[in-house]
Amino acid sequence: MHRVLQQVNLCLEQFPNGTYLLALSGGVDSTALFHALRMLGVDFACAHINYQLREEESERDAQFVQDLCHSHKIRLFYKVHPLTNRESNIQAEARLARYNYFEYIRSKHHLSAVLTAHHMDDRIETFLLNLSRGAGLKGLSSLASKRGVLVRPLINCTKDEIEDFANLNNIKWMEDSSNLETMYHRNLLRHEAIPAFRKINPEFTRNAARSIQIIESAKNLLNQYRLLWESQYVQKKEDLITLTVLNTAEDYFLFEYLSEIGFHHSTLSQIRQNLMNPGKEFRSDSGWSAFIDRSKILLTNNRQEDKVFNEELIIEHQTLLLCKNTMISLREHSLVEVQKEYKSSPPNIIYIDLDKIRFPLKLRAWNDGDFIRPLGMNGRKKKVQDILTDFKIPRLQKSKCLVLISGNEIIWLVNFCLAESVKITAQTERILKLTYEDWDDAKNKIDEEDL
Repeated sequence: MHRVLQQVNLCLEQFPNGTYLLALSGGVDSTALFHALRMLGVDFACAHINYQLREEESERDAQFVQDLCHSHKIRLFYKVHPLTNRESNIQAEARLARYNYFEYIRSKHHLSAVLTAHHMDDRIETFLLNLSRGAGLKGLSSLASKRGVLVRPLINCTKDEIEDFANLNNIKWMEDSSNLETMYHRNLLRHEAIPAFRKINPEFTRNAARSIQIIESAKNLLNQYRLLWESQYVQKKEDLITLTVLNTAEDYFLFEYLSEIGFHHSTLSQIRQNLMNPGKEFRSDSGWSAFIDRSKILLTNNRQEDKVFNEELIIEHQTLLLCKNTMISLREHSLVEVQKEYKSSPPNIIYIDLDKIRFPLKLRAWNDGDFIRPLGMNGRKKKVQDILTDFKIPRLQKSKCLVLISGNEIIWLVNFCLAESVKITAQTERILKLTYEDWDDAKNKIDEEDL
């Protein structure tokens, strides 16, 4: 059995009898994975997004994918998604579109996972690209074999192995001419930097892959210690976060924390150098300010006021909605899929009976006189203002609290209280998982990896 088939089979063993969604571009990697899945008898569908960036080539690739799926009787989900702002980061916008669309299809059709054709060479390119940007352990260990429901069956295969598999099986694919353009940083690494490393050591690819795995193991271990560090040295009160800095041995945790809220690595070094200069202030591109106060760093978000809703937001039954620095995601599940997690979810995530709500939902800031019938109060109503008071929410923070409405009923005081009327019961058949996140936090999760 060819190594490509071995790796795909090994990877998918974690999903017995699984059904999958393959991200199919028409290039050699995803097309080879398409045929590997067929040879292994895997149950899968495909998805293709046409960004219309390469004009005739884009249409050619789309037609190839449609013909391929049709000839093998594989279901295809196809979407045309012209990129709206070609002056901005096109690749980032394309990643977000893929993340949105693939997860929407997977969730809607209850598929086990989304499969992408990233391989070992992709992982090394991402490592080098992030290394050139001064990334931390998270960036240096990106493109793992599995992240949530995103699975990469070819991540331990080299590009040469994939092309060998394709040629041995007379597999046809489409070439993307933009992959030859060294104006893109990734292509520059692929065509110039990595061949130079291979001249130094022909085993560069596998050696680099092994180093990335070591970094990933170290990152996972440090993440466990970071939770302990945060519990001891990070205090959050109202709109103020206080970081206590005691010694340089914990700089890793400090720098990781600050970089996650938008502080550039050069600014992080300046912060460390000025810890003995009270009164110094540093700003991040994302709107955070860091004030030095002896052995403490005080953090405030200057853009908090921008996050206050002053109008009603309509939410249709879709997967991802971006508005007012907020990401709201909706995913449908069965009770079996979430029976272990829905009773102990974090406050920004709710699981509700999908058949007990009416779309469109509405999200808005709470008003005086608003009330909800909280879970566990047997249908008795309680004013939103009283609930926020019970939670000891400061006055400045109260104005930022939101309510989610179905029909004319408030079904969720966001982050605080769910309504009795939408709770999950033994009779529940369809469950809606709704996640409310600050967009800066959500975007970090998407951008960490090259989806």
